[in-house]
Amino acid sequence: MDFTLYLVANSQGFSDDVFCAKIEEAVRSGVSVVELDEKNIPSLDYYKKAMRVRDICYSYSVPLIINDRLDVALAAGCDGVFLNGDGIPVKRAREIMGASKIIGVGAKTIPEASSAQLDGANYFRIGPFFGDDFITTHKALGVTSSVKIPAIAYGGLNEENLDIISDVGIRGFAVSDVIMHSDNITMTVWQLKRRAAEVMGNSYSSK
Repeated sequence: MDFTLYLVANSQGFSDDVFCAKIEEAVRSGVSVVELDEKNIPSLDYYKKAMRVRDICYSYSVPLIINDRLDVALAAGCDGVFLNGDGIPVKRAREIMGASKIIGVGAKTIPEASSAQLDGANYFRIGPFFGDDFITTHKALGVTSSVKIPAIAYGGLNEENLDIISDVGIRGFAVSDVIMHSDNITMTVWQLKRRAAEVMGNSYSSK
């Protein structure tokens, strides 16, 4: 699975039509994974939005992950779920979803990453690399090298600062506003993927 450019998308501030148009431009331009991360909306609205985004992603063969809502992911027939640490355990989610679905989890220590792998996660997100609770590249290398599942970097990353995730075992990186609030999503995606190739070389694509 290709985790190169992982888009975490939230529709806050956009109409449904504008939001979906942005998602379509992003996946058409080369985003490799979409994670829908809606906050504080009714379950039915979340389900309907997930169905609409799913149809867009599927038309471009891009996986759709739902943030922390196993019920929505299952009901909408999405590819997987990203689990936050205070929600359903990875092992239980794997039992419910089966072997074919994708499960991601956050991890920033070796025990967390090892536990995620053991319990059936397909990948983990590590960070933030910028911000108040940033993770050092030295620590990231220790965590990513301790497991075989892919590590996805997040936290304030953009075209100018991707060097920070060079040579630390990262297989992709997650962004949100840098794409969703871009005036030219196609150009932004192209620039991010070009920098990913320069910074991570062949290590960014899943084996």
